[in-house]
Amino acid sequence: MYHFNINFFFLVFVIFLLNIFLFFKYEKISKIFNLLDTNNNNKILKINGYPVGGVILFVNIFILFLANYFFNVDIFNIRGEQLFFFFITCLFLFLLGVCDDKFNLSPYQKFLFLFLIFYFLIFFDNSIQIVELRFDVISYTVNLGLFSKFFTILFLLMFLNAFNMFDGINLQSGLYSFLVIFVFLIFIKKINIYYFILLFLIIFLYWNCRKNVFLGNSGSLLIPFIISYYFIKFYNDNTIAFVDEIYIYMCIPGLDMFRLFVNRIIKKKNPFRGDLFHIHHLILKKSSYLQSLSIIQLFLILTLLSGYLISLQISIFFSLVIYLYLLHRYS
Repeated sequence: MYHFNINFFFLVFVIFLLNIFLFFKYEKISKIFNLLDTNNNNKILKINGYPVGGVILFVNIFILFLANYFFNVDIFNIRGEQLFFFFITCLFLFLLGVCDDKFNLSPYQKFLFLFLIFYFLIFFDNSIQIVELRFDVISYTVNLGLFSKFFTILFLLMFLNAFNMFDGINLQSGLYSFLVIFVFLIFIKKINIYYFILLFLIIFLYWNCRKNVFLGNSGSLLIPFIISYYFIKFYNDNTIAFVDEIYIYMCIPGLDMFRLFVNRIIKKKNPFRGDLFHIHHLILKKSSYLQSLSIIQLFLILTLLSGYLISLQISIFFSLVIYLYLLHRYS
């Protein structure tokens, strides 16, 4: 049951004002946490930025968690121990992201911490485990059995890593997150927390564009975790029927991550080390910033719409063809 009552709309108003206030204070928040993104070789836009978006997002999650607990407003569509462990996981991811922004953790350190965080979540919350893979394209189901925990952790790690690699130019990860959540709400199921994430993203996108406020590593961990968490939740209760359906949301960052990993391994490079060969970087070298941003978002929109309005098979084929075309066109 969804509690769209006076308390809910009052909370929306409060969160809106809170976000406006916090984003106006982005420089002060940056100083408090000692977060400043200086120029580095893996940035196309050679400007300093403020990676405090994740800090503000976590404040949102914390306030919403308290509201859910004390005022009985159903924000997360989960309750009891599941909600507690969801929040603790968000807290750990937030702290890891802030540490990564401050101390620039090595890829292996970050991988180890993420593995431990997700193992903790799955150990205490069995409902988040993926126990089988249902494929629509090949009409086949794979029972994971003893590999259930391992595959669930792998899925979470892959999506977070793909999202982090995709977060390369202003507005891109914010717009991607907005579109994924917006389409999810239209075609899948209403999740109250997603409305608040959309509200945060709308405000964030303005500051991201005008004031060089970035999500930071904390934001680039929190947002994909929240998205993937509910992917798994609704896949497990059959609201999402097939793995293919999740693929159409993740195809752009997923395909790009797979290509980059294979390419780096072939060249005997660290597959976790960043570079400027992501699909958005390639497009940006031959097109304007707005053209690059528009091409990527149009790719996502058409893939999602083709999946829901035509068929998943057509969408998967379409995404592969378009991705290969973009590689050929801009490489």
